[in-house]
Amino acid sequence: MKRKSLLLVFAVFLFISLAGSMLFAARATEKDGLTIAYVRPGNYEYYKYAADGVILAGELKGIKILDYQSDNQAEREMANIEDAITLGVDGIILFSVSASAIDAAVVKANDAGIPMFMVYGFSEQNKDRFVGSIQSDGIVSGNLMGKWIAEEISEGEIACIAGMLGRGDAESYRDGFFEEALKNKNLVNVGTYPGDWDTQKAFNVMQDIITAYPNLQAVFVQNEGMSMGAIRALEEAGKLDQVTLVSQNGSPDGEVIIKEGKLTATVGWSCSQESILALHMLIDHLDGKDVPKLTLTPMKVITKSNLDKIVPWIPSEDLVNLSWKIDYWKDLSHEFAKGQ
Repeated sequence: MKRKSLLLVFAVFLFISLAGSMLFAARATEKDGLTIAYVRPGNYEYYKYAADGVILAGELKGIKILDYQSDNQAEREMANIEDAITLGVDGIILFSVSASAIDAAVVKANDAGIPMFMVYGFSEQNKDRFVGSIQSDGIVSGNLMGKWIAEEISEGEIACIAGMLGRGDAESYRDGFFEEALKNKNLVNVGTYPGDWDTQKAFNVMQDIITAYPNLQAVFVQNEGMSMGAIRALEEAGKLDQVTLVSQNGSPDGEVIIKEGKLTATVGWSCSQESILALHMLIDHLDGKDVPKLTLTPMKVITKSNLDKIVPWIPSEDLVNLSWKIDYWKDLSHEFAKGQ
Protein backbone atom coordinates (compact mmCIF):
# COMPACT_ATOMS: atom_id res chain seq x y z
CA MET A 1 0.00 0.00 0.00
CA LYS A 2 2.84 2.32 0.91
CA ARG A 3 4.55 1.55 -2.41
CA LYS A 4 1.34 2.42 -4.33
CA SER A 5 1.08 5.74 -2.48
CA LEU A 6 4.67 6.60 -3.36
CA LEU A 7 4.06 5.75 -7.02
CA LEU A 8 0.92 7.92 -7.02
CA VAL A 9 2.80 10.87 -5.49
CA PHE A 10 5.61 10.45 -8.04
CA ALA A 11 3.11 10.35 -10.94
CA VAL A 12 1.40 13.53 -9.73
CA PHE A 13 4.77 15.24 -9.32
CA LEU A 14 5.82 14.17 -12.84
CA PHE A 15 2.54 15.42 -14.33
CA ILE A 16 2.87 18.81 -12.63
CA SER A 17 6.48 19.12 -13.78
CA LEU A 18 5.61 18.29 -17.38
CA ALA A 19 2.62 20.63 -17.39
CA GLY A 20 4.76 23.40 -15.97
CA SER A 21 7.43 22.82 -18.59
CA MET A 22 4.84 22.90 -21.36
CA LEU A 23 3.34 26.11 -19.99
CA PHE A 24 6.79 27.69 -19.73
CA ALA A 25 7.57 26.65 -23.30
CA ALA A 26 4.29 28.11 -24.55
CA ARG A 27 4.97 31.39 -22.77
CA ALA A 28 8.55 31.45 -24.05
CA THR A 29 7.33 30.90 -27.62
CA GLU A 30 4.83 33.74 -27.26
CA LYS A 31 7.48 35.99 -25.72
CA ASP A 32 9.98 35.18 -28.47
CA GLY A 33 7.42 35.95 -31.22
CA LEU A 34 7.74 39.18 -33.17
CA THR A 35 5.51 42.21 -32.65
CA ILE A 36 5.14 44.67 -35.53
CA ALA A 37 3.34 48.02 -35.44
CA TYR A 38 1.35 48.93 -38.55
CA VAL A 39 0.67 52.69 -38.61
CA ARG A 40 -1.77 53.92 -41.26
CA PRO A 41 -3.08 57.40 -42.12
CA GLY A 42 -6.75 56.81 -41.41
CA ASN A 43 -9.79 54.64 -42.01
CA TYR A 44 -10.40 55.19 -45.71
CA GLU A 45 -11.14 52.03 -47.65
CA TYR A 46 -7.62 51.66 -49.08
CA TYR A 47 -5.99 52.00 -45.67
CA LYS A 48 -8.49 49.66 -44.00
CA TYR A 49 -8.07 46.82 -46.51
CA ALA A 50 -4.30 47.23 -46.30
CA ALA A 51 -4.51 46.86 -42.52
CA ASP A 52 -6.72 43.78 -42.91
CA GLY A 53 -4.06 42.25 -45.17
CA VAL A 54 -1.16 42.73 -42.79
CA ILE A 55 -3.22 41.59 -39.79
CA LEU A 56 -4.24 38.36 -41.55
CA ALA A 57 -0.66 37.75 -42.66
CA GLY A 58 0.46 38.24 -39.06
CA GLU A 59 -2.08 35.71 -37.80
CA LEU A 60 -1.00 33.13 -40.39
CA LYS A 61 2.73 33.69 -39.83
CA GLY A 62 2.64 33.88 -36.02
CA ILE A 63 3.44 37.59 -35.86
CA LYS A 64 1.59 39.97 -33.54
CA ILE A 65 0.37 43.08 -35.39
CA LEU A 66 -0.49 46.30 -33.55
CA ASP A 67 -2.79 48.31 -35.84
CA TYR A 68 -2.70 52.10 -35.39
CA GLN A 69 -4.61 54.70 -37.39
CA SER A 70 -3.66 58.38 -37.34
CA ASP A 71 -6.86 60.26 -38.28
CA ASN A 72 -4.85 61.91 -41.09
CA GLN A 73 -3.02 64.01 -38.49
CA ALA A 74 0.76 64.24 -38.19
CA GLU A 75 0.51 64.73 -34.42
CA ARG A 76 -1.56 61.55 -34.00
CA GLU A 77 0.88 59.66 -36.22
CA MET A 78 3.81 60.69 -34.02
CA ALA A 79 1.86 59.67 -30.90
CA ASN A 80 1.26 56.25 -32.48
CA ILE A 81 4.97 55.87 -33.29
CA GLU A 82 5.90 56.84 -29.73
CA ASP A 83 3.40 54.36 -28.29
CA ALA A 84 4.77 51.55 -30.47
CA ILE A 85 8.31 52.40 -29.35
CA THR A 86 7.24 52.41 -25.70
CA LEU A 87 5.71 48.96 -26.14
CA GLY A 88 9.03 47.70 -27.51
CA VAL A 89 7.88 46.53 -30.93
CA ASP A 90 10.38 44.72 -33.15
CA GLY A 91 9.60 46.83 -36.20
CA ILE A 92 7.26 49.48 -37.60
CA ILE A 93 5.48 49.60 -40.95
CA LEU A 94 4.53 53.22 -41.61
CA PHE A 95 1.97 54.44 -44.12
CA SER A 96 2.39 58.12 -43.34
CA VAL A 97 -0.08 61.00 -43.52
CA SER A 98 2.34 63.25 -45.42
CA ALA A 99 5.88 63.61 -46.72
CA SER A 100 6.74 66.12 -44.00
CA ALA A 101 5.52 63.80 -41.24
CA ILE A 102 7.76 60.99 -42.47
CA ASP A 103 10.96 62.85 -41.56
CA ALA A 104 10.09 63.12 -37.86
CA ALA A 105 8.77 59.53 -37.73
CA VAL A 106 11.92 58.04 -39.25
CA VAL A 107 14.17 60.00 -36.89
CA LYS A 108 12.13 58.87 -33.88
CA ALA A 109 12.31 55.19 -34.91
CA ASN A 110 16.03 55.42 -35.70
CA ASP A 111 16.78 56.99 -32.31
CA ALA A 112 14.95 54.10 -30.65
CA GLY A 113 16.81 51.53 -32.73
CA ILE A 114 13.61 50.14 -34.25
CA PRO A 115 13.64 49.31 -37.97
CA MET A 116 10.98 51.06 -40.05
CA PHE A 117 9.52 49.96 -43.37
CA MET A 118 7.60 52.49 -45.48
CA VAL A 119 4.39 52.02 -47.44
CA TYR A 120 4.52 55.01 -49.81
CA GLY A 121 6.63 58.07 -49.09
CA PHE A 122 9.93 56.87 -50.59
CA SER A 123 12.54 59.62 -50.88
CA GLU A 124 16.22 59.72 -51.69
CA GLN A 125 16.72 61.86 -48.60
CA ASN A 126 15.45 59.22 -46.18
CA LYS A 127 16.10 55.95 -48.01
CA ASP A 128 19.13 55.04 -45.88
CA ARG A 129 17.16 55.65 -42.69
CA PHE A 130 14.45 53.08 -43.32
CA VAL A 131 14.68 49.37 -44.12
CA GLY A 132 12.77 49.55 -47.39
CA SER A 133 9.57 50.79 -48.97
CA ILE A 134 6.78 49.66 -51.24
CA GLN A 135 4.42 51.76 -53.31
CA SER A 136 2.78 52.02 -56.70
CA ASP A 137 4.63 53.89 -59.44
CA GLY A 138 2.33 56.89 -59.63
CA ILE A 139 3.69 58.16 -62.92
CA VAL A 140 3.14 54.78 -64.59
CA SER A 141 -0.41 54.45 -63.21
CA GLY A 142 -1.25 57.96 -64.38
CA ASN A 143 0.39 57.32 -67.74
CA LEU A 144 -1.72 54.23 -68.31
CA MET A 145 -4.98 56.09 -67.79
CA GLY A 146 -3.77 59.17 -69.66
CA LYS A 147 -2.84 57.07 -72.68
CA TRP A 148 -6.23 55.38 -72.60
CA ILE A 149 -8.00 58.77 -72.56
CA ALA A 150 -5.80 60.15 -75.36
CA GLU A 151 -6.77 57.21 -77.57
CA GLU A 152 -10.45 56.90 -76.66
CA ILE A 153 -11.54 60.56 -76.33
CA SER A 154 -11.05 62.40 -79.61
CA GLU A 155 -11.40 65.95 -78.29
CA GLY A 156 -12.73 68.12 -75.48
CA GLU A 157 -12.17 69.13 -71.89
CA ILE A 158 -10.68 66.74 -69.33
CA ALA A 159 -10.03 67.04 -65.59
CA CYS A 160 -8.54 65.19 -62.63
CA ILE A 161 -10.01 64.65 -59.16
CA ALA A 162 -6.96 64.03 -56.98
CA GLY A 163 -6.52 62.37 -53.62
CA MET A 164 -4.81 64.12 -50.73
CA LEU A 165 -2.05 66.32 -52.09
CA GLY A 166 1.14 66.70 -50.06
CA ARG A 167 2.60 63.19 -49.72
CA GLY A 168 3.67 63.01 -53.36
CA ASP A 169 1.64 60.06 -54.63
CA ALA A 170 -1.43 62.09 -55.68
CA GLU A 171 0.84 64.53 -57.50
CA SER A 172 2.58 61.75 -59.41
CA TYR A 173 -0.74 60.19 -60.49
CA ARG A 174 -1.88 63.61 -61.75
CA ASP A 175 1.36 64.40 -63.57
CA GLY A 176 1.53 60.99 -65.23
CA PHE A 177 -2.06 61.26 -66.39
CA PHE A 178 -1.78 64.65 -68.05
CA GLU A 179 1.63 63.83 -69.52
CA GLU A 180 0.05 61.12 -71.69
CA ALA A 181 -3.47 62.50 -72.12
CA LEU A 182 -2.30 65.84 -73.51
CA LYS A 183 -0.33 64.12 -76.25
CA ASN A 184 -3.72 64.27 -77.94
CA LYS A 185 -3.58 67.97 -78.89
CA ASN A 186 -7.37 68.14 -79.11
CA LEU A 187 -7.77 67.56 -75.36
CA VAL A 188 -7.78 70.49 -72.93
CA ASN A 189 -6.79 70.27 -69.25
CA VAL A 190 -9.34 72.21 -67.19
CA GLY A 191 -7.67 71.49 -63.88
CA THR A 192 -6.96 69.23 -60.92
CA TYR A 193 -9.35 69.33 -57.97
CA PRO A 194 -8.64 67.83 -54.51
CA GLY A 195 -11.03 65.11 -53.41
CA ASP A 196 -8.88 64.02 -50.45
CA TRP A 197 -9.79 60.32 -51.04
CA ASP A 198 -13.29 61.14 -49.78
CA THR A 199 -16.49 60.08 -51.60
CA GLN A 200 -18.62 63.04 -50.47
CA LYS A 201 -15.94 65.58 -51.28
CA ALA A 202 -15.52 64.05 -54.74
CA PHE A 203 -19.28 64.37 -55.23
CA ASN A 204 -19.12 68.07 -54.38
CA VAL A 205 -16.06 68.65 -56.56
CA MET A 206 -17.64 66.84 -59.52
CA GLN A 207 -20.71 69.07 -59.22
CA ASP A 208 -18.46 72.14 -59.33
CA ILE A 209 -16.52 70.88 -62.36
CA ILE A 210 -19.57 70.10 -64.52
CA THR A 211 -21.12 73.43 -63.56
CA ALA A 212 -17.99 75.29 -64.65
CA TYR A 213 -17.38 73.08 -67.70
CA PRO A 214 -20.72 71.79 -69.04
CA ASN A 215 -19.00 70.22 -72.08
CA LEU A 216 -16.60 68.15 -70.00
CA GLN A 217 -15.67 64.89 -71.75
CA ALA A 218 -13.57 62.86 -69.30
CA VAL A 219 -12.27 62.77 -65.72
CA PHE A 220 -9.47 60.80 -64.11
CA VAL A 221 -10.57 60.13 -60.52
CA GLN A 222 -7.66 58.90 -58.44
CA ASN A 223 -9.53 56.15 -56.63
CA GLU A 224 -12.79 54.28 -56.96
CA GLY A 225 -14.17 55.47 -53.64
CA MET A 226 -14.09 59.02 -54.99
CA SER A 227 -15.38 57.68 -58.31
CA MET A 228 -18.57 56.61 -56.52
CA GLY A 229 -19.15 60.23 -55.52
CA ALA A 230 -18.33 61.52 -59.01
CA ILE A 231 -20.73 59.01 -60.57
CA ARG A 232 -23.55 60.13 -58.28
CA ALA A 233 -22.97 63.77 -59.24
CA LEU A 234 -23.00 62.90 -62.95
CA GLU A 235 -26.13 60.80 -62.58
CA GLU A 236 -27.96 63.61 -60.80
CA ALA A 237 -26.91 66.04 -63.54
CA GLY A 238 -27.87 63.60 -66.31
CA LYS A 239 -24.30 63.59 -67.65
CA LEU A 240 -23.09 60.06 -66.94
CA ASP A 241 -23.30 59.14 -70.62
CA GLN A 242 -21.45 62.33 -71.63
CA VAL A 243 -18.49 62.15 -69.25
CA THR A 244 -16.11 59.18 -69.37
CA LEU A 245 -14.66 58.21 -65.99
CA VAL A 246 -11.40 56.33 -65.46
CA SER A 247 -9.78 55.58 -62.13
CA GLN A 248 -7.25 53.42 -60.31
CA ASN A 249 -6.87 50.89 -57.45
CA GLY A 250 -9.08 47.94 -58.44
CA SER A 251 -11.15 48.02 -55.25
CA PRO A 252 -14.30 45.96 -54.56
CA ASP A 253 -16.36 49.09 -55.34
CA GLY A 254 -14.38 49.50 -58.54
CA GLU A 255 -15.25 45.96 -59.62
CA VAL A 256 -18.95 46.71 -59.17
CA ILE A 257 -19.02 49.99 -61.10
CA ILE A 258 -16.92 48.51 -63.92
CA LYS A 259 -19.43 45.65 -64.22
CA GLU A 260 -22.24 48.22 -64.32
CA GLY A 261 -20.47 50.20 -67.06
CA LYS A 262 -20.29 53.38 -64.97
CA LEU A 263 -16.49 53.25 -64.74
CA THR A 264 -14.80 52.47 -68.03
CA ALA A 265 -11.29 51.51 -66.96
CA THR A 266 -9.03 51.44 -63.91
CA VAL A 267 -5.44 50.63 -63.04
CA GLY A 268 -5.68 47.79 -60.57
CA TRP A 269 -3.40 46.75 -57.76
CA SER A 270 -4.05 45.27 -54.33
CA CYS A 271 -3.49 47.36 -51.20
CA SER A 272 -3.71 44.25 -49.03
CA GLN A 273 -1.03 42.54 -51.13
CA GLU A 274 1.03 45.71 -50.78
CA SER A 275 0.94 45.57 -46.97
CA ILE A 276 1.54 41.80 -46.94
CA LEU A 277 4.68 42.32 -49.05
CA ALA A 278 5.78 45.10 -46.69
CA LEU A 279 5.50 42.72 -43.73
CA HIS A 280 7.31 39.98 -45.65
CA MET A 281 10.26 42.25 -46.41
CA LEU A 282 10.45 43.67 -42.88
CA ILE A 283 10.49 40.14 -41.42
CA ASP A 284 13.20 39.13 -43.89
CA HIS A 285 15.24 42.14 -42.75
CA LEU A 286 14.83 41.09 -39.12
CA ASP A 287 16.06 37.64 -40.18
CA GLY A 288 19.24 39.23 -41.51
CA LYS A 289 18.36 39.23 -45.21
CA ASP A 290 18.91 42.10 -47.64
CA VAL A 291 15.72 43.76 -48.90
CA PRO A 292 15.26 46.43 -51.60
CA LYS A 293 15.10 50.08 -50.60
CA LEU A 294 12.26 50.53 -53.09
CA THR A 295 9.78 47.95 -54.38
CA LEU A 296 7.00 48.85 -56.81
CA THR A 297 3.57 47.33 -56.40
CA PRO A 298 2.53 45.15 -59.35
CA MET A 299 -0.37 46.71 -61.34
CA LYS A 300 -2.40 46.22 -64.51
CA VAL A 301 -5.12 47.97 -66.53
CA ILE A 302 -8.55 46.52 -65.75
CA THR A 303 -11.69 46.84 -67.88
CA LYS A 304 -14.89 44.83 -68.05
CA SER A 305 -13.17 42.40 -70.43
CA ASN A 306 -10.45 41.28 -67.97
CA LEU A 307 -12.12 41.89 -64.62
CA ASP A 308 -11.40 38.29 -63.61
CA LYS A 309 -7.65 39.06 -63.60
CA ILE A 310 -7.83 41.62 -60.82
CA VAL A 311 -5.76 40.97 -57.67
CA PRO A 312 -8.31 41.16 -54.81
CA TRP A 313 -8.28 43.74 -52.06
CA ILE A 314 -10.05 41.44 -49.63
CA PRO A 315 -7.24 39.42 -48.02
CA SER A 316 -7.32 35.66 -47.87
CA GLU A 317 -5.00 32.85 -46.88
CA ASP A 318 -4.38 32.21 -50.59
CA LEU A 319 -3.38 35.84 -51.17
CA VAL A 320 -1.03 35.79 -48.17
CA ASN A 321 0.63 32.57 -49.33
CA LEU A 322 0.89 33.80 -52.92
CA SER A 323 2.43 37.10 -51.82
CA TRP A 324 4.85 35.40 -49.42
CA LYS A 325 6.13 33.22 -52.28
CA ILE A 326 6.91 36.20 -54.53
CA ASP A 327 10.63 36.64 -55.12
CA TYR A 328 10.51 40.40 -54.69
CA TRP A 329 14.09 40.88 -55.90
CA LYS A 330 13.43 39.09 -59.21
CA ASP A 331 9.69 39.38 -59.81
CA LEU A 332 9.06 43.04 -58.92
CA SER A 333 10.52 46.37 -60.07
CA HIS A 334 12.74 48.54 -57.88
CA GLU A 335 13.18 51.75 -59.85
CA PHE A 336 10.64 54.39 -60.77
CA ALA A 337 9.98 54.52 -64.50
CA LYS A 338 10.86 58.20 -64.69
CA GLY A 339 13.05 58.91 -61.68
CA GLN A 340 10.45 60.36 -59.30
